[in-house]
Amino acid sequence: MSQTSLAETSSNEAPRPAFDNTTTLRLNSPYLAAEPSNDNKQSFTLQGRYVYKTTTTSITPTYHVSTRNTQIGNPWQLQICRLLPNDARRLSAASSSGEPEPFVKYDDDLTIYSGEKIHIPISLGQKPLLVIRGQKQGTVQGSVLMEKSSKSYKFHQLIPIRRASTQAEEERMQALMHKRGYRDSDDWKKKLLLTVQEGKGVKDLTWIDEDGASVAVEKDGKLEFMDEIETKKRDFIVVCWACKNFVLDKPT
Repeated sequence: MSQTSLAETSSNEAPRPAFDNTTTLRLNSPYLAAEPSNDNKQSFTLQGRYVYKTTTTSITPTYHVSTRNTQIGNPWQLQICRLLPNDARRLSAASSSGEPEPFVKYDDDLTIYSGEKIHIPISLGQKPLLVIRGQKQGTVQGSVLMEKSSKSYKFHQLIPIRRASTQAEEERMQALMHKRGYRDSDDWKKKLLLTVQEGKGVKDLTWIDEDGASVAVEKDGKLEFMDEIETKKRDFIVVCWACKNFVLDKPT
């Protein structure tokens, strides 16, 4: 299968520092500091290879996106990283002055999350459309599946079930599988992290977190947060939003 990447190459850019990926924190870790902001509401929009953060006073390029399609042009993989401050300033300065957009090479080493459209059947409920995996410190552990129902999308974290490795437990599981067959849920449990629910408007989608609180609204191609939100949690929601829209895009 051939691959087409939106990320280009350049030999003139200096190398960038890599993130430390020796530790992984949970999404709701108390050690994740909130990002200071003077605006209660922030919205995000994807334009070309960048996700822009808009507030009442500014529009700032915040994330860098790289995608790969299949040979016939179907969406396949997406990677996303935070833009380095220097690159964000270059893009903002060019935009404000009307100059051509400067080239910024996507750096795989900075990827915080990757998403991939999947077609394999997994008997954990609805057919999954997408799997997202964290790549750096502070990201959600393991794999996150996106599943679609009639009026919603659900993002579940897959958590391995750990059992005592005793002969009695092994015999119990063997007897259970012999009786009704093997199920993936024998080895994995799912934790619901996000629900995307249709709103009152035809195209409005409400993003609901694991506590049942509405945290953002998706409308007209923009994701608007209800209030301030910690950076790592915001990263995860923006990634899920970008990946969802990418894998659901139809080839032109």
